[in-house]
Amino acid sequence: MARVLGVVATKATHYDAYLVRSQHDLGAGWESHRWGIATASDDGWSMQRSVQTGVHGTPLYGAPSYAKSKILLAHLRLVPATSECVTQPQPLRFGGWAFVHDGRPRDAHARPGDEPETDVIFATLLHSLSERGVLEGDPIGLADRAISDAVIALSSRAGTGSLNFLLSNGSLLYAFRFGRPLYQLIRNPIIGMPRHVAFASEPLTRDPWSPIPDGTLIRAINRSEPPLRIAECRTSPSGGWVH
Repeated sequence: MARVLGVVATKATHYDAYLVRSQHDLGAGWESHRWGIATASDDGWSMQRSVQTGVHGTPLYGAPSYAKSKILLAHLRLVPATSECVTQPQPLRFGGWAFVHDGRPRDAHARPGDEPETDVIFATLLHSLSERGVLEGDPIGLADRAISDAVIALSSRAGTGSLNFLLSNGSLLYAFRFGRPLYQLIRNPIIGMPRHVAFASEPLTRDPWSPIPDGTLIRAINRSEPPLRIAECRTSPSGGWVH
């Protein structure tokens, strides 16, 4: 079981309101977890990840601090206190792209144990970006098309599973919901925080978070533009996937 958080702001800022200062912050209610956090700057991504079990009641991410940024990705995985799991925590990163995932796709024709791993899902997205020549840089239209194509392919293989993810190159952030809940909050400037858009597995504050419709891909950008819904995957009468 996992939780994800992604935030895109118009100015570099800290995101403690979602991470450690809220009654409903990312780690609320979980006694033990492993975590990862990525922040984007002009110099690229800064990553902090822990394979140690954290305990809620202390700052979620412990002693390390993170730099102000326009984009943040965070991932939290519930881990039993006795777990010996050494899986590398998310976010994952390749080149200028960072990725967090919550879900377990299930191919209707797959055998037990054949479910795609998180890194395979990330690789599928990267391959689609590479095919359209936008693995580096961010020509928005081509990137939108590449991610939409990958989402259709991944969703068609997910069967009755789930496939929520957040993907960012430091200026764009894509949020996709399939199966498990995913919420969006558009927040105007307040004291200490600029205008921003947040995506999370569940509402983290008392603000009016909106559930993202199942099968929807949204793109947000770190400028004063509203998030744009760019694709909606749904079953067609023939049983395939369309958008």
